[in-house]
Amino acid sequence: MTVDRETLELFSAPDRMEIRLGTVEFTDGALARDTVEKAYDHMDFRHGVNVFLNAFQGAVVDVRRILRLYSPLRSFFDKTWRPSEIERVQ
Repeated sequence: MTVDRETLELFSAPDRMEIRLGTVEFTDGALARDTVEKAYDHMDFRHGVNVFLNAFQGAVVDVRRILRLYSPLRSFFDKTWRPSEIERVQ
């Protein structure tokens, strides 16, 4: 059985490609070692960003709760407060 060159090129991987992460290199159709490391580093970064964003949602809920408990008085919003009304908390 023979396969023509055009069909073979459709199923084979190039030696190098440019993608968003940079240059990706292949050795005999498999990813090169530094390319694999680059891909794992990118996945680690994405997981870290995901963890940060998920934790940040919980922090926002806590901030809203604090603002509700310690929110400014009406005089702040209608601009009638004076600096002398500020009390130091110990």
